[in-house]
Amino acid sequence: MAQQGNVIHRETQYSRQPWLLAVILISVLISLVAFMAAFQQSEMSIWFLGLYSAGALLLLVFFWFSHLEIEVRTDGLFFRYLPFHLSFRKIPLEGVTKVEAVTYSPLRDYGGWGLRLGRGGRAYNPMGNRGVRIDYTDGSHILLGSNTPERLAEAIREIMRY
Repeated sequence: MAQQGNVIHRETQYSRQPWLLAVILISVLISLVAFMAAFQQSEMSIWFLGLYSAGALLLLVFFWFSHLEIEVRTDGLFFRYLPFHLSFRKIPLEGVTKVEAVTYSPLRDYGGWGLRLGRGGRAYNPMGNRGVRIDYTDGSHILLGSNTPERLAEAIREIMRY
């Protein structure tokens, strides 16, 4: 979707929790050490460990570049969660009953971080425990993780007044 309206608020969040990157990096290092140790073993072990190492490295690169972009424009609320969404998607604002900055529990409320489906709603939260919750008349909600949830909520409320 091509950008149409003027941007009122823009935010980018990366999935770079230090503990997550450490777990992946340790996994990569262990697999590389095991790969080198098994070099003199059978070919099957070498292939398996080589594939495991390549997969672990790809996972590290995936998490390093994964991020959520949110844009509040004069023509609506848009987001994309790369690499899952290559273009921006519009979040419907029809039937919204409440927009509020919240502190939430990613594990308890949504089962973790990332693209999630939880108690009656979807969540897009690359890291942290703060965001903006948008409630709808049908009882569903969308949660957008945010570093500046108060500013994001105010920008959403502003475009809803148009």
